[in-house]
Amino acid sequence: TGDGRGWREGRLLETESPYAWRLWEYMWTPEKVGRYTLRCRAIDAEGCVQPDLPRSDCESYAANWIVPVEVTVVPEPQTYEEEFVI
Repeated sequence: TGDGRGWREGRLLETESPYAWRLWEYMWTPEKVGRYTLRCRAIDAEGCVQPDLPRSDCESYAANWIVPVEVTVVPEPQTYEEEFVI
């Protein structure tokens, strides 16, 4: 977050598997047109929260930090022949 409104809970998809990525979804309706930064983070069963930034003091085999995604909301919906997920 960063809008001062806090994090919201998404819905996990697929079956849980140890040490694996999970697909998720969250239905979001923007309040107005403009640019937005979307962020998602994970919290494990022990309450450990995914870090905001890479940690230089830890070796990692994969990117485990939050990666922001910039989106632009336009006034008229755009249509595409195929669906896509970001």
